[in-house]
Amino acid sequence: MPHERIRYLQKIVKKNLGMSPLVGILGHRQVGKTTLLGQLCKKYFVLDQKAEIDAAKSDPAHYIKSRAGHLVALDECQTAPEIFPELKEWVRKNKRPGQFILSGSVRFTSREAIREALTGRITYFELLPFSVTEMLKMPLSDTCVRALESTDLSHFNIPHATKSLTIIRDQIETSFERGGLPGICFIRDKKLREQKIESQLRTILDRDLRLVQKILVSYSDIRIAVQSLARMQGEPLNYTQLKAETGLSTPTLKKIIYALEAVFILRTVKIEGSTMGHTIFFEDQAEWHLLAEINPSITQKLIHFCFVDLRTQFEYRLGTPTRTFQYKTRSGAIIPICFSNANGIIGILPTVHPDEPQRLTGSVKSFLSAYSNSKVLVVHMDNSLPIKYLNSRTILLPLASIV
Repeated sequence: MPHERIRYLQKIVKKNLGMSPLVGILGHRQVGKTTLLGQLCKKYFVLDQKAEIDAAKSDPAHYIKSRAGHLVALDECQTAPEIFPELKEWVRKNKRPGQFILSGSVRFTSREAIREALTGRITYFELLPFSVTEMLKMPLSDTCVRALESTDLSHFNIPHATKSLTIIRDQIETSFERGGLPGICFIRDKKLREQKIESQLRTILDRDLRLVQKILVSYSDIRIAVQSLARMQGEPLNYTQLKAETGLSTPTLKKIIYALEAVFILRTVKIEGSTMGHTIFFEDQAEWHLLAEINPSITQKLIHFCFVDLRTQFEYRLGTPTRTFQYKTRSGAIIPICFSNANGIIGILPTVHPDEPQRLTGSVKSFLSAYSNSKVLVVHMDNSLPIKYLNSRTILLPLASIV
């Protein structure tokens, strides 16, 4: 298939199938879970079909026993929570690794019955939308990881050649509009692409969301809330403003946000600095672009891209867990995307004025002062400009060189 790619997650899942009887692959609808399952499994069953759901619900013990084997995929299995206690019992008695690969478009931990049955018995992995290098069939970059772990950026090595920088920059610009969901991003016609997104959103917001939380408001009310959240992306969550725009109560809005995160529409991100709280980022750029109904600035596009793309360098590596946060102070300093783990902290600061780095001095100094083991990558879209080593902890460079 011309649009298929070898996903970075495939190697990680294969490794864990040799150690665990149950492995979970979770992610957004249309993110490529079914395709990945087809590359990994020997038998495939999808619980999004009535006959399969009925069989699973009517006799879950027989369902698991009759389908058990090696590398058996159960797709969209959150629709039949009855099978999870039986899976728990099955792997208690049959401990050999690599038996079942479970996939879902809802975080299993967000559903109590599933969470209680599988705690400690399954290894979960999240399949993210395509990164730019994944789209281009390039190796997974480690530039951000190496920068985070470096003690001195003065002589930091950036490996990309000039030709690949141009190709990567062009793909970044394409991703601004098309996002990275395999079932959508290859549709070139804008109207057809938006129609596909609309259809998918209807399923997610009016069905999947209600699997996670008892949300009693209408689809149109949920849609308005999601649109308001889209326009608030990257800014502190403001429930007073959300209430005014939607007419919904704060408890209902919190339920909706929790459920949206559980179905991989958005991610809540902690804000650190003197401005405490949370912000949100949508998981896919094309969905956000449609929902926000605004003409976003280049800066907004760059910040969102850095969130959705650069995290793959950390998420798809086994080892030290990495958290994402935003740094923001009341005096106006901001580093919109930051990654932190036991090895250090790296801040990503996009700019549309790479020739005037002094504009960003306040934000950079504030961040570096707040975190002693931190570094900053100031990124821009102009590949013609040389890399500038501003100091031992700060580099100004093209965004294409770090993805």
